[in-house]
Amino acid sequence: MRSYWVVSPNVRNNESTVSAWRGASVLGRAAFMGYKPGDHPIGDRFVHGIKPGDVILIARRHRFKAEVVGFGVVKGKAKRAIKNVRTPQGFGAARKLSPFIPMSRVPAGIETRDVLKHTSALARLHPGSREAHARVCKWIDRRLLQINTNPSKGLPSKTEGDGKQLEKTQLLDSPKNHQLDYVIRSKKQITKQRKTKPAC
Repeated sequence: MRSYWVVSPNVRNNESTVSAWRGASVLGRAAFMGYKPGDHPIGDRFVHGIKPGDVILIARRHRFKAEVVGFGVVKGKAKRAIKNVRTPQGFGAARKLSPFIPMSRVPAGIETRDVLKHTSALARLHPGSREAHARVCKWIDRRLLQINTNPSKGLPSKTEGDGKQLEKTQLLDSPKNHQLDYVIRSKKQITKQRKTKPAC
């Protein structure tokens, strides 16, 4: 059976770079860990404890609110770099996620309070013994099943972009609440805006 994990988007314990790490995770479809294997038990667990086929939810509880980046199925072994993705700082390891579903918040009715109680960079969920964990894991499985059976239904809304578009997008912060929301604009949209902008 697959295991379910929660990885914090605060990769290097630096609030000023959390937004950039969220962007790297969305664009690279990957979870990042600041700790290196061999240097810290969490780094070892991230690299060796998480297996291909497991699920990673990139999220944390920050200022009493859930901050969610997305979730996906682990693909392959841990990596030291993600192609075409620039990170704000160095990191210990990364795990590619495929499929990966980005989202800035969970739907109403999905309670994450108990799932995100921990302060550690990595935590394992226990759906077999904790009801709150089981509900979140079942919701994740339903979304992943939608991706497998009908990709167009399982993907996020147009504002979050689809899987192909994310490879060529630039992630920008929402000025109102950068902790919970983000906006993705394609290169085509940015170019169009620059062309139509009146000259000063």
